[in-house]
This record gives sequence, structure tokens and C-alpha cells, in this order.
Amino acid sequence: MIDYIKKEPLFKKMFTFLLISLLLMWSILLISQYYLLEQVHREQIKLNQEVVGKLVSIYPERELEIVKTVINKNDEKYLEIGNKTLLKYGYDINTKAFEDDIFKGSFYMFMACTIVGAFVIMLLNIVLFLRGSKYLGERLEYFSKNIDKVMAGDYSVNMLGDTEGILSRISIQFEQMIRRLKISFEALEKEKENIKSLITDISHQLKTPLASIKMFNSLLLEENIEENERIEFLNRSRADINKLEWLTGSLVKLSRLEAGMINLKKEKGDIKETICEAVNEVYLKASKKDIDISFESEDSIFIIYDHKWTKEAIINVIENAIKYTEVGGYIKISVNKMESYVRLDIEDNGIGIDGEEVNNIFKRFYRGNSKIVQESEGSGVGLYLTRKILEEQGGCITVKSEKDQWTTFSLFLQNCCECWR
Repeated sequence: MIDYIKKEPLFKKMFTFLLISLLLMWSILLISQYYLLEQVHREQIKLNQEVVGKLVSIYPERELEIVKTVINKNDEKYLEIGNKTLLKYGYDINTKAFEDDIFKGSFYMFMACTIVGAFVIMLLNIVLFLRGSKYLGERLEYFSKNIDKVMAGDYSVNMLGDTEGILSRISIQFEQMIRRLKISFEALEKEKENIKSLITDISHQLKTPLASIKMFNSLLLEENIEENERIEFLNRSRADINKLEWLTGSLVKLSRLEAGMINLKKEKGDIKETICEAVNEVYLKASKKDIDISFESEDSIFIIYDHKWTKEAIINVIENAIKYTEVGGYIKISVNKMESYVRLDIEDNGIGIDGEEVNNIFKRFYRGNSKIVQESEGSGVGLYLTRKILEEQGGCITVKSEKDQWTTFSLFLQNCCECWR
């Protein structure tokens, strides 16, 4: 407790005031007691003077003996004689205090001094209490006003200037809380804007296929439509329905990931197995275009990652490569260990990416300006989803490309050093 008082300025001040108050109280009591005893002593001297005066006036020849008897104390011989003499007149050791005129005067003086001293002590403690209460009240009021400002959305508050102590710690913690609240509210506002943007983008992406399906359905309801036209409209409707189904699935995954509804489950695993599973899922699409997929890797590479969503990210990149690679092309996949990351390269000899578009391809719903990209199926969700999946795991994705020559996507995942052992 003593150490805490030493460290805490507020309690140090209160303890100092308490000590000062106690010292003043004791000083007042001691002074008042000394004053009262001095008064009693003077009354005793007056009494002795009166006794000596009367005895000397009667027995002047025995003056010296009378003075010695009165001044010298505790003379048992004369004490016993005096006791027997006074006892005859009802005055002895058992006489009540208030029957003694000298004591009554001293007692009233004692009570008056005690009341005055108690009043001064009480007044002093009230003053100290009011000053301490005012000190704490001002600072608590300051905290209350700043809390009201924060609740009103004003985060520009300046806390107390105490250099140390509990109030200083509370001030620092309060400022930290304000900064965190500000960051949280800014994040919420940003998230709100993202959600609004996402809803707008989803509405735009769904609008086109839905309009096409609605139009084809209206044409099919006409009775005079020819069979070949009916089949063509049905095929187009099926294509739009497939596109709508794929788009809806991608948007659901994207929205759940951005809203934090999906918790990545990172576990130790061999990244080579995940790559092989991803290749197997897109193999049929590649074989239809006679695209050769080759996978080069060293020994098994174990890292901590989310197997399901990482496979989804890899599939998105490979499917993109298949989509924009000509018939008979190739896709090369390689994985390498690095100091802090595992790098997965996916290279193709497709149409490439224009240098001006490299910084945009990972944006949500972005599609290239080239004719081939615009005419092919897609919504610009795949690469954006891949980037989000990797970033959620502390990784990233980069791209290098030569227009009409080749493209290489590099996927980075954090390396777990303990997994190599």
C-alpha cells in the first residue's frame, strides 16, 4: 500500500493533506491542553499566595517556615494534619470536582477550548475534503464532457495533462480507446460503402443475363415462331442461365468472404496435393481446347493454409488461363520454396495482358478492353476473389505479361518454417 501511495501522485497528495491535517489537530489539542494546564497552574499559585498571605499576617515571625511548607510538596507530616483539619469542614479527597470553585472555572475554560479546537479541526477537514472533491470532480467532469463529444461523433478530444499517476493512465487509455473507436467507425463506414458498391455491381451484373432470359422467354411464347428459332432461343437461354448460375455462385462466395462470414481454416498440408486437385477439376476444360497442363515441383511442400479456399484461388487462375489461351496452347505450373513464402507460378501462352490493364485486373468486376475478353464469358470476379483469398492468409498475387505472347501469375503463400522439419 505504501509503495502504491509513493507511485500515485493523487494518493500522495491526499496522504500529505491527511498528515498535515493530523499534525494540525494534534498541535491544536496540545496547545489548548497546555494553555488549560497553565491556567490551572496560575490558579494554584494564586491559592498558594492567598494561603501564605493569611498565615504570614497571623504569624509574621514564622514567615520562612510558612513559605517552605506551602512551596515544598508532598510533606506527609503536614499533609496528614491538613487532611484531618479540613475533614472537619467536609473538604477531603472525596470532595466532588464541581464543589471546587477553582476546578469549575478551569473546567468551563477547558470545555470552551475543546469546542473551539474541535470546530477548527472540523472546519479544516471540511476544507481539505472540499478541495480534494473539487480536484477529482473537475477531472471527472472533463472526462464526462469528452465522452459526450465522442458519443456525438467528435473524436478530436484532448485529455488531461497529468504526467503520471492513475489519472494519466486513464487519460492515455481513454485516448487509445478513442483512436480504436475512430478506426472501427471508419472501417464500418468503409464497409458500408463497400456493401453499397457490391450491391450496385451485383445488380448490374445480374441485369444483363436476366434481361436476355426474359426476352428469349417472351419470344418463345409466341405461337408463330419457327422450330430452328425456338431451338436457338433455348440454347441462348441455357447459356444465359448457366452464366447466371456461375455468376450467382461467384457473387455469393465473394460477398461472404468480404463480409467476414467465411472463417478460413488454416491447417498443415502439402500444397502440391492442393495444386493437383485444382488441375484435376479443370482438366476437362483444358482437354476440350487441347491445352497441355504441366506441373513441375520439388518434393512435398508443407505449409499452414486453408485447403478449400486456396484450391478455389488456384482454379480461378487456371480457368482464366484456359479461357484466354488458343487451342493447342500450354499451361505450366511450378512451385518453389522461398525464405518467407511459397511461390506458385502459373504460366500460359495466351493472349497476354495489356500493360495499362495490369493494375486493374484484380479489381472487382473488372474486365479487359480487348475484343476477345469482352466476347468471352466472365464477370471479372475470379481474379478479385483469388486476391482476397490469398490476402486473408497473409499472401498476395502478382502478374507479368507480354501482349499476345504469354502471362505468368505468381501466387504467394506464407511459409511456415516449422513445417519443413
